Amino acid sequence: MHLSEKTRPTDFIIHDQISTDRPERPVKQRQLSSLIPNFSTQTRLAVVTRQPLDALGASNFITACVAEFYEKYRQRESHFFVYPDYFTFQLTARPDDSLADYGYFDIWPMSKNIRLETGADRIFQVINELRIDVLLLPFVDIKDSCALPHHLLANLPVEHYFFYAANGALPQANFSIQRLLTLLDNSVETVVNSVADQVYAYQTLERWQHQTHRNGWITEAYRQISTELGCQYLTFLSENW
Repeated sequence: MHLSEKTRPTDFIIHDQISTDRPERPVKQRQLSSLIPNFSTQTRLAVVTRQPLDALGASNFITACVAEFYEKYRQRESHFFVYPDYFTFQLTARPDDSLADYGYFDIWPMSKNIRLETGADRIFQVINELRIDVLLLPFVDIKDSCALPHHLLANLPVEHYFFYAANGALPQANFSIQRLLTLLDNSVETVVNSVADQVYAYQTLERWQHQTHRNGWITEAYRQISTELGCQYLTFLSENW
C-alpha cells in the first residue's frame, strides 16, 4: 500500500472557492461526505481517460478518496493489507496503445487500469460489471446532445458523476481540492514514467503543473453533475475518442 501511511483525509482541502492561493482552512472547507454522502470502504470509483495521463488532472480527487478509504479501514482494524476498488477506464484507438499505470495512486493491481477500445456499449458494460458508483469524466465541450438508449441508462449503478480536466483547470467548476505540493511527488512521477511515449508524458505533466501548482499547493477544479448529463457524456466519450 503506497499511500496508506503517506496520506490522511486532513491532507486534502475541499472547498467551493476556486483559488490557487494558500487556503485558509476554517473558511468554506467541505468534507468528502458532502460530495459522496454514502462513501464507504465498499465505494467503487472509476476515472475515464481519453489520453493515458488525463487522470493527473483528477489526482487530488482520487487520492483524497484513497486517504478516506484507509481512514475508514483503520477504524475497523489496525493492521490490514488491502487496496480500494478504484479503476481507470482508458479509451484507446488501437489494442496496442500503451496504458498509464496508476498503481502509485493505489489503483492496483495493473488489471484495474482497463483498456476500452471497442464499441459504444463496452464502457457501459464494464461500469455495470464492476458496479461503479462514483465516476469521473474528462470534460469535453460538446455542442450537441447525445441520445442514450433507455436500457443502458436504467441499468447503470453510478450514483455520483464528476467532471475533471486533464490539466486540472476545469471551466465552470463548482469545487476544488487542494494538497501540499510535496505530498505525492513520487507518486506523480512514477505514474508519468509508466507511459511509453515520454515526450507526450512530460508535455502533459508540464501543462498540469502550469495550471495547478501555486505557492506550494496543488489545486484542481471539478464539477459535480447530474446523472442525466453524466450519461450523456459517457455516450459521447465512448463514440468519439
